[in-house]
Amino acid sequence: MREQLFHKFNELGSSGEWFLKFVGGIAVSDGLRYLAWAGSAWLFFYVLFRRRWSARKIVPEFPSPREMGREIGFSVLTVVIYGVVGALTMLAAMRGWTRLYFDMTAHGWAWLWFSVALTILIHDTYFYWTHRLMHHPKLFRHFHRVHHLSTNPSPWAAYAFGPLEAVVQAGIFPLVAFTLPIHPLAFLIFMTWQIT
Repeated sequence: MREQLFHKFNELGSSGEWFLKFVGGIAVSDGLRYLAWAGSAWLFFYVLFRRRWSARKIVPEFPSPREMGREIGFSVLTVVIYGVVGALTMLAAMRGWTRLYFDMTAHGWAWLWFSVALTILIHDTYFYWTHRLMHHPKLFRHFHRVHHLSTNPSPWAAYAFGPLEAVVQAGIFPLVAFTLPIHPLAFLIFMTWQIT
């Protein structure tokens, strides 16, 4: 199966062109999932049911278009960084350095679903400790400050990370791929779950 992956990358082009296409593909895929979930939340709670929901908001005012624009801008940057980290992880998989597998029969459907659950557990642990670490006074300004600029967050704040925090958040893919046999479909299911 790895040979088929090599062949697919060669079809995309030479001299790094395939890498940029792969980064773009991963970024677009993740961006569309993000757009679907955050966009749906924004549509329901900030447009269609705004009056009904406004009484339940902690901050009575709605975020300004400028605030939401900042959140969306950093979210786009995060999606691109996710694409780069994802493409680098797939490059490592091509080289045989990861435990990523592409043949569904290698581990079966039971393992696929168990690996999703295990990835959720690993991610929760990873997120808890990295989030605590990014709150350290010496690291906060460099890693986590951008996310806390959203004092009246909209649904678009979910991916509004500074570049260094986005790299840390994207680190879950290589962490799992290097340590756990996982099919890309299982990771896609996990990514869809974690944005909901």
